[in-house]
Amino acid sequence: MNRLRVVRREMQMAIIGLAAKSGISATTICGIEKWDYLPRLSTRSRIAVALNVAISEIWPDAPVPVEPMTVVSRLFAPTSVQAVLAV
Repeated sequence: MNRLRVVRREMQMAIIGLAAKSGISATTICGIEKWDYLPRLSTRSRIAVALNVAISEIWPDAPVPVEPMTVVSRLFAPTSVQAVLAV
């Protein structure tokens, strides 16, 4: 479940205003509110930034994806990266 409509109304922002500020079409925003689907992380991020809130405030139950660089940094300790770069 998302809280997009609730948060948007709390911010006193119309769908067209959120669309203009986020760069996401009004049709997409309307669909997210109406059908309660989980958009891609980039879309969630743009909406949250436009509303000046955390993504989790709109999508509290959404899984948080692991950033690719986090995975890479776990695979290579700083000394290992330095050793690889030195080769």
